[in-house]
Amino acid sequence: MNAARTVSPRVRTLGWALVRMSALVYIGFGAVLFFAQKSFIYYPTPAVFGECEAQRDNTEALTLPDGARGYLTDIGSDSIVVLYHGNAGSACDRIFYANVFELAGYSSLIVEYAGYGSDPRGAPSARAILDDAQEIAVYIQRRDYTRVVLMGKSLGAAVASYHASLFAPEHLILVTPFVSLAARAQELYPLYPAALLLRERFDTHTWASVASGTPLTIIHGSADTLIPPHHAHELYNTLPHEDKTLTIIEHARHNNLIGFDAYWETLQRALE
Repeated sequence: MNAARTVSPRVRTLGWALVRMSALVYIGFGAVLFFAQKSFIYYPTPAVFGECEAQRDNTEALTLPDGARGYLTDIGSDSIVVLYHGNAGSACDRIFYANVFELAGYSSLIVEYAGYGSDPRGAPSARAILDDAQEIAVYIQRRDYTRVVLMGKSLGAAVASYHASLFAPEHLILVTPFVSLAARAQELYPLYPAALLLRERFDTHTWASVASGTPLTIIHGSADTLIPPHHAHELYNTLPHEDKTLTIIEHARHNNLIGFDAYWETLQRALE
C-alpha cells in the first residue's frame, strides 16, 4: 500500500502548519536582522564626548568642522598614532592608550565614532563612521606628520583600513580584525544570505589591500570566539603586503588582550 495514502489528513495538516510556522519564523528573524541590524553591531555607552575623567592635561577633545571627533594628545612629536576603537563603549574608555603611545614617542588621536559619545548628529551608521574617518584622514594629512601609524581593534580594524585606503600610513596595526563584516555575519547566521541582508558594510580586506605598500601588523587571540582567529590568518595569508606580521596570542580572548605581555610587546615592536 502507498505509504503517502496512509497519512491521515490531520497529520498532513499538522505537517503543513509546522512548515508554515517555520517559514514565518525564518522570514521574521530575517526581517529583524535586516531592519534592526544596527542594534547587533553598535554598542555605544551613554558617555558624553569631552567629559572623560581619564582625560590628561595635554589632551584636547577635538571636534572637526564636519563633526568628526577624537581625543588628541599632542606631545610635540612629529609622529602620531590614530586609534579606532571597537564597537562598544566610547573613545574615553581607550584614552589610556595615549600613555602607551607617548612612551613610544608618539602623539595620539583616539577617534570617537559618529553616533557614540552622545553625538548630537544621531545614531551610528557605517556611512557616518566612514565619513568621519575620511575627515580625520584629511586632518592628519594636512598636519604634515612625518610618521603616521593607524591602529584599529575589531570594528576599528576595518575603519583603520578604510583610513589607510585614503592615505597610506607608515604602519597599519589591526587588532582582532574580521575579514569583512559580511563574512562574520554569514558565519553567525549561516541560514541567511548575509551579503544580501547586510547594509552596514565594513570590508577590512578590501580597504587594507589598497595600502599594500604599508607594513602590516595583525594581532589576535587564539581563544577569541567573537571574531575567531581564522579571520586574522586569512587576512595575513591573502593581503598583498610584503612586510607583514601575524601574532596569535595564546589563550587570549577578544576583550582581554591587554592583560597579556605578548600584546604589549608586539605593539611596541610595531611602533618601533
